[in-house]
Amino acid sequence: MLVYVGLGYIIKGIEWDPKLALANPIVFSLLLVLALLC
Repeated sequence: MLVYVGLGYIIKGIEWDPKLALANPIVFSLLLVLALLC
């Protein structure tokens, strides 16, 4: 449940500030880690 909430916040963050998300590879690594934990 918390994983999906975290993904929602990350996705919303990318939608609100795509430049920041693209400039921050940590966001994408977190997405990969969360995907593997599912």
